[in-house]
Amino acid sequence: MNTKSKSALVILGTLIIGIVIGVLGSSLLRESRERRFDEMRRQRLFHRVMEDIIQPTDEQREGIHEVLEKRFGQIAEIRDQHQDEMFAIYDSLQQDLAAVLTDEQRANLRKELARGHRKVVKVRLERLTHELGLNEEQKERIMEIIRAAEEDLIERRRHRGEPPTDRRQIFRKRLKQMEEEIEAVLTPEQREEYRELRRYRRVPFGGPPPEPPFKQRMDER
Repeated sequence: MNTKSKSALVILGTLIIGIVIGVLGSSLLRESRERRFDEMRRQRLFHRVMEDIIQPTDEQREGIHEVLEKRFGQIAEIRDQHQDEMFAIYDSLQQDLAAVLTDEQRANLRKELARGHRKVVKVRLERLTHELGLNEEQKERIMEIIRAAEEDLIERRRHRGEPPTDRRQIFRKRLKQMEEEIEAVLTPEQREEYRELRRYRRVPFGGPPPEPPFKQRMDER
């Protein structure tokens, strides 16, 4: 290879590296902006939902805002990787709020949080019913599986003797068991679509997940 050819290859290689760096840099910058925007959206929603539930007085508002601000930052920091610690912070959040709430507000907070969780489970189950074509027997069995997993995890939270790493592993293992039990209720076709649905719901930077490819096929049935 002569000197001219070598120079051309060096220039071409430099150009390709520059393009790759530019693309990666742009992608990372965009993802960083998306993460910040998503955190802001989550924080606004968190504050709005909690205030709607609590209905604070003007005298309580500042103290409650400080509690929510403090605990939201901790929740956001460990949300995705440290579920067990997240549960502990939610417990601390309710304890901190209890110091500034009336008895009636505390009772209403507990009731609304429990009702909100049940509503989320119901909405997700209805979504699965629509997207997978579940029958009533499958719906009832899946609800039983979800409730059993929740009871196990709630009971696990009461036993804080294990190291955090062990608790996280137990948590993940129980969720995996729940997913396997749900899959056992499904037909082979539903099972394939359920796995595809789970993959498409795991978006890394928030925002609405893309429609899974099988959704269009099901709509055409």
